[in-house]
Amino acid sequence: MFISRRFEIETSAKKFKKLTIIHNDVNVGYVQNINKGLRLSKNHPIILNSDTEIPPKCFQRLIQPILVNDHISSVTPFSNSATICSFPNFLEDNELPYHMTVNEVDAYFSKYNINKGVVIPTGVGFCMALNRNVINKIGVFDDKAFGKGYGEENDWCMRARTLGYKNILIPNLFVYHKHGGSFGQINNMKQELMENNLKILLKRYPNYNEIIQDFTAFDPIKNIRNFIKSVMVNQQSPLKKGTLFINHAMGGGAIHFQSNYINKVKNEQRIFTLKPNNHELILTDHNHQIPITHKLSISKLNDTNFRQLLNALHIELIFINHLLGYPTDKMFSWIKHAGIDYYFFVHDFHCLCPSFNLINHNKQYCNAETDPNVCQSCLEKLFPREQINIKSRRLAFESFLKSAKKVIAPSENTKNILLKYYRDIKVEVHEHTIDVQITRTYKENFLKNKHLNIAFVGAIGPEKGSNIIYELKDFIAKEHLPINIKVIGFTDRHGKPYKSNDGKFEVTGSYKVEHLSQLLADHQIALVVNSSICPETYSYTTSEVMLAGYPIITFNLGAPADRIKKHQCGWIVDKATSLDLLILLKRLNEHREEINEKAEKLRNLS
Repeated sequence: MFISRRFEIETSAKKFKKLTIIHNDVNVGYVQNINKGLRLSKNHPIILNSDTEIPPKCFQRLIQPILVNDHISSVTPFSNSATICSFPNFLEDNELPYHMTVNEVDAYFSKYNINKGVVIPTGVGFCMALNRNVINKIGVFDDKAFGKGYGEENDWCMRARTLGYKNILIPNLFVYHKHGGSFGQINNMKQELMENNLKILLKRYPNYNEIIQDFTAFDPIKNIRNFIKSVMVNQQSPLKKGTLFINHAMGGGAIHFQSNYINKVKNEQRIFTLKPNNHELILTDHNHQIPITHKLSISKLNDTNFRQLLNALHIELIFINHLLGYPTDKMFSWIKHAGIDYYFFVHDFHCLCPSFNLINHNKQYCNAETDPNVCQSCLEKLFPREQINIKSRRLAFESFLKSAKKVIAPSENTKNILLKYYRDIKVEVHEHTIDVQITRTYKENFLKNKHLNIAFVGAIGPEKGSNIIYELKDFIAKEHLPINIKVIGFTDRHGKPYKSNDGKFEVTGSYKVEHLSQLLADHQIALVVNSSICPETYSYTTSEVMLAGYPIITFNLGAPADRIKKHQCGWIVDKATSLDLLILLKRLNEHREEINEKAEKLRNLS
């Protein structure tokens, strides 16, 4: 062994059986000093600067990759200050995170990373193991060109690289480096050395900068840094419960609910979210100033490493909002084997049928059909390219729901539909809350307009009754009725603002929830229609409209109908057709006082 820093002879002699200490009568320069040691050593050498602090068993870990792979030319560890090997921030000089000691930081790396290294363009010379066989082939550092230091290890690593050898970062080791301690800042020596020696490197390797820039842009070490960051921050907050929220990536009510829920608990809990993305799962750690994302390859996940991941992040609860887009059978297995309590929130009917809104192949609500033979026939028409066995699917979901700590539905209607399929499941009902302040803007004067203004609210596709809206529009035009239709939002046919030439049909476009009540007032809306042709499990828009004071018409389906019955604040149409809706609207246009009577029922709603 040779050491590139000077120890007290008396102390060092006691610690090392074979120790050579080199004294120079004159300053021969940093690189010549290193080369003396390289020439004296017979085995694979390690260079260690004087401004470092190492953890236990540092050298064993640093040298191991070379012992098992002779194609590795150099090995560099993680450090707080090591440019491309820096942690926690890439390419920066960092302080030790969370006021930890070097040994405490290293414990994370030694525990959670394996010996397989990451290929890097060049080693970083503050702490670097070199392959003796490569030294014998290409020689030692160029002390004539880089005599005082900076760039000598880059030059050597590039020489090795051109011969097909690999320089690697070893992820299971962290060494502290007080950057610049070897030279200080006297007369700007460091900056001058770096600039001059970079010119030498670029002359020898014209593509050197391009190689480094490509590496930093791709940053293949980012996943390791991010994982260690996540483990560190979560172990530094042991009193906060770690919760993983699982959801689809499609937006809508499930995402809205999750965002609201997270906002309520984020100060008391450590928050993680999971969503599908093709062949990956995107795990986001929200417990940093800038959230950290981890891409998990589905093909590489299994029961064991999924459990290890959750344990490493100290996740204590899994909150499942949706499993659409996931490999369902695998998710069932991973979650069950994780040994962690999980909640399942029923935002729609995906756990009953792949047609999560229970719309059948005839594009109608199936009335929550439970006969597996009827369902199988329907699914073969809905999803002809998919091999779906509805019996097996429901058995798997039933088993998964039975093992859940809680199964939660947002309405009694949803609970009752769920129990038609899974009778032995215990279901709790917790209605959603509206977290935006909604102002009552309904006014009786809106009923005095010549034309009755009715509104449909939200993003309205076929299952939400877009066909009914357009059929109703045509009926109104054909009969020349004094009724105007306002879509506060958009439809599958009009995704952008639109207004008919006669002004009787208008689509306003996307809106923010906090602006909804004012939009209803601006358009002098008399009542709102929920035209969904399938049972909604909750319907945020229904609650928002009610809080704004506007009476509602809905079909006799789902949670909105139950809410209208409870508060007596609207009308329920038995058949989900545009013609039945038209009949009611014609009557209300003639008896507008009935609309105001329903609006009065909402005056004290909170």
